[in-house]
Parts: sequence; structure tokens; C-alpha cells
Amino acid sequence: MNGLPPVNPLGSGFPDLGRIAGAAGTDAPKGSFAGALKDAIQRVNDLQLQSDQELQDFLTGEGNDVHKSVLAAQRADLAFQMLLAVRNKVIDAYQEIMRIQV
Repeated sequence: MNGLPPVNPLGSGFPDLGRIAGAAGTDAPKGSFAGALKDAIQRVNDLQLQSDQELQDFLTGEGNDVHKSVLAAQRADLAFQMLLAVRNKVIDAYQEIMRIQV
């Protein structure tokens, strides 16, 4: 590589999947799936809270940038949709493992 950090195409507010894969939760071992999942859920929650705050600021007149409010809402929605897709894949994998006959 040329020494540049990896680019997150979805912007700085969206969790970087490469970083989540090696992330650790507070009570999970480093690099564990549980830690990565906990970190991802926390990031999605933070985006939802940030979106709510942006919307509240816009509605009360404290922030007059509608584009910033809409972008925050879209970023939070996209992160939530991705989290649901990952959850569905994990559930499918679990169900497939349970169907294996020993």
C-alpha cells in the first residue's frame, strides 16, 4: 500500500467493517465475535442518538441545515439495515448448524 489509511466509503459516522472485525468489547476477549457484535451495536445506537439529536436541533430551530439532519438520519438507517442483515445471516448460520446430523 502507499501508506494511506483505508477509506470508509460510507463516511466517518458509519462503522468500518475492517475495524469491527478486530474490535473488542469491554467484557469479551480481544478479537471475539461477541466483542465485534457488541461494538457494532453500540455504534449503530450512537448513530441513532446522533440522528435524533440532529432532528431535534432542526425542529427547535437551533440547527438550520436540513441536509445535515437528513444525512444523519440516512446514515443511522443504513447502519441499522446492515446490522439487521448481519443478524439475519447469523441466525441462518445457527439454524443451519443445528440441522447438521451428528
